[in-house]
Formats: sequence, structure tokens, C-alpha cells
Amino acid sequence: MQYQRALLAVQYHVLRLAGRFQCQGIAVQEREYAFQISSNKKERTCQLVDLAVPADHRVKLKENEKMDKYLDLARELKKLWNMKVKVIPIVVGALGTVPKGLERGLENLEIRGRIDTIQNTALLQSARILRRVLET
Repeated sequence: MQYQRALLAVQYHVLRLAGRFQCQGIAVQEREYAFQISSNKKERTCQLVDLAVPADHRVKLKENEKMDKYLDLARELKKLWNMKVKVIPIVVGALGTVPKGLERGLENLEIRGRIDTIQNTALLQSARILRRVLET
């Protein structure tokens, strides 16, 4: 799933892979949970972006988990740096299911991609993973 998440991220320019995740000049080392922090010091805003490709029946649950997971971090950033902080979960089901908030999240990131293309990518990569597992 991590490969699939990274592929979606690279395809839609949310993150670029170069040994570590990067976006808009700010890099975060890849850890167990890879996420991206994007900040604009002039406007004093910060975005926490996390990507996930769960099983389709867990899409809404995963989106809520991502919001809850970074809520404390968002509060701390707001207190320490006096910034407006947005948590943006990007969640697409392995078979293409998307939550209602995906379009709004992509707009916040200024990504002009079409949701059906993102769904297609998730579905094709899930099929590729399944094929590899069944071949062994």
C-alpha cells in the first residue's frame, strides 16, 4: 500500500520522491507514517497532508483517523507558531471509492486533477498488487 500511496502522490505532484518526501521546498523524512507539512510564512498558514489508500469499506473511517491523528499536532503548531493550520487527508479506496471531502482537499492543495483519474490510478495499482501476490 505504501508504494501505491507514493505513486498517487508522485502522479499528482502532492509529493516528490527523492529519497525523502518533499513539497514546496519543505522536506519530511519518510517514517512509519509519511505525511507532508507545507507552510507559508508570509501568510502564516500551514497545511498537514496525509495520504492513504485503504480498503473501500474503510475510506470514511480512515479519513476520520487522519483528522484525529493530526488534530493535536495542528493545535500545537497553532500555539507555537501562531499559524492557521489545516489538516488535509487525501484518502482513496483501493478500488476507487472516494469520500465527499476529497474534492475540497484537492482544491486546498491547488491540484487540478480529475477525481476519476485518481480513482483509476488506485484501481490499476490495486490490480497490479493483487496480480503480483497471486503469481507467487
